[in-house]
Parts: sequence; structure tokens; C-alpha cells
Amino acid sequence: MCQTRILSQSETIVISVCQRCKLIYLWNNNLLLTVSEQKFRSLYNTIKYIDFDACSIPFPDGEFRAIIATPGNEVNMTLGFEELEHFKDLMQEAEYMLDVYALMV
Repeated sequence: MCQTRILSQSETIVISVCQRCKLIYLWNNNLLLTVSEQKFRSLYNTIKYIDFDACSIPFPDGEFRAIIATPGNEVNMTLGFEELEHFKDLMQEAEYMLDVYALMV
């Protein structure tokens, strides 16, 4: 079983890392993505430059959301403007904490 360390969290999102296998877990509501550190950093580098106005589309409920491709080709995330900005902040914090923990080893 993985021994996880929380890198960042909010009410609906938790980003953690396994201290043994180094996999990163991104929990967002009912979605769990498990990625390597390299894929996490790649995903963050993609997300931090997303322009919501340029890439959002209306969904059937009338809300505009950006579609975020994940490392798993079959899985995409959809985030509203505030959700996307919040997710960016949490991913930035998680990346920072990864760097801090790497310096402590």
C-alpha cells in the first residue's frame, strides 16, 4: 500500500505523492489520476498556460468549460473558469512541494 504525502489540497481537490513509488495522485471530485512526476510536471506546464476564453466551450448545462487532456488518452477533465484557476494554483503548490521534498532527501 502506498504511503502518501499531501502536496496540496482544497475541499474538492487533493494532490499527493507516494513516498515509495513516487507516483502522484490527483483527486478531483470523483476523478483520480495517477501519474509519474514527469507526467505531472508536463500536465502542469500545459494547464498553467491555458487561456480559458480561447479554449472553453459551452456544455449542455449552459456553462462554459475548458477541456483538459490528461496523460490517459481516454480521460479528459472539464473545468469552469474558477475551477481551472484553483486547479492551477494547487498544481503550482504541489510542484513547489515536490521540489522542497527533493531538497530534503
